Amino acid sequence: MLPTANEVVGSSASQNRSVGPKVRTVGEGHEAGPKRHVRPEHLGQLVPRLDQAAPGQHHPMSGRSLGRLLPRPDRRSQGPEDQPTPRTKRSPDGGVDAETAELRKVEGGAGPICTQILATLPSWFGIDEANRRYAETAEHSPVILAEADGEPIGLLVLVRHSPEAAEIDLMAVRPNWHHHGIGRRLIGHAERALVGEGVEYLQVKTLSDRHPDPWYRSTRAFYRACGFVALEEMPTLWGPSNPALQLVKAINGRHDSMPRAGDVHHIELWVADLAAAAERWGWLLGALGYQPYQDWPAGRTWRLADHYVVLERSPALSDPDHDRCRAGLNHLALHAGSRTELDALVAAAAEHGWSLLFADRHPFAGGPVHYAAYLEDEDGFEVELVARPAG
Repeated sequence: MLPTANEVVGSSASQNRSVGPKVRTVGEGHEAGPKRHVRPEHLGQLVPRLDQAAPGQHHPMSGRSLGRLLPRPDRRSQGPEDQPTPRTKRSPDGGVDAETAELRKVEGGAGPICTQILATLPSWFGIDEANRRYAETAEHSPVILAEADGEPIGLLVLVRHSPEAAEIDLMAVRPNWHHHGIGRRLIGHAERALVGEGVEYLQVKTLSDRHPDPWYRSTRAFYRACGFVALEEMPTLWGPSNPALQLVKAINGRHDSMPRAGDVHHIELWVADLAAAAERWGWLLGALGYQPYQDWPAGRTWRLADHYVVLERSPALSDPDHDRCRAGLNHLALHAGSRTELDALVAAAAEHGWSLLFADRHPFAGGPVHYAAYLEDEDGFEVELVARPAG
């Protein structure tokens, strides 16, 4: 659905040029290109030998640095004819729609899956030693998995540097799922998981614009489009011929620019039974990325970026019954992620005190191109959950 950053993959040597260590990105708007398998005699064209690194120098092929994303941008500019159209985003073999891919986080144990996926990408992950390091990191680190019909199709490996910061160490997506937005979805899922753990910053490394290879331009542009900004160039991290660029993104919303006039500050709902309402709303808001914010005897709040939602059992409450058909608030409308994520919320809603309205017209009760769910809780509050466009 990361560099989505696009799907990251390692590469083999080119017979036409020597471009230094390559751990490339393929997928989100990227072209896989012709297959080029690494042969032993080509390895010297990729990176300096390990024994040639200066004392104390962090060699580009050692440790985790190989997985820190020297992504491969596309070789061509894509026009409108190259973009998949909504509702036709299928794998080349005619498989299930990409929107149905399921994403989940696992706390380690993904080494075998990493090995399995990298094996499908020999043109990029062609160095056995590097692949073993990738798999070892995936075995002992948090991983976001993308699965279709129960089979793994992609993964994103995270490395935590501190309680407040994490890094995208590796991302790889099976070749028949490239160009389907899986990378972007993996990044989004990773960000939501990290925010829930209190992480404030997510970083990734790629080649800087000082490198002459034009393929990396679109990868840097992709990261910037995902909200990453250039923080620092590291000219010696991967050696002088491969200047590294560190990109970082504030993911918890506290470091955004000042709110603009007219932005929502907070929404306050009065309820008759605070404990029961907090169970229902806490589940729904939590599933949408809100975090518990304040708690006092008469109220609870959940925050997302610069706004928050309040539930309060006010002593000034004049009527315990809410009627959305009276004058006043009719419903709240909130973004709910992809269609698959929205469908998962709807499937779990009933056990958390929410019922589906307009079931006979779901999920297009709001119109033929408006994919949404309308939920009502036991107090009569209505929430419209809107999926992002499938394209």
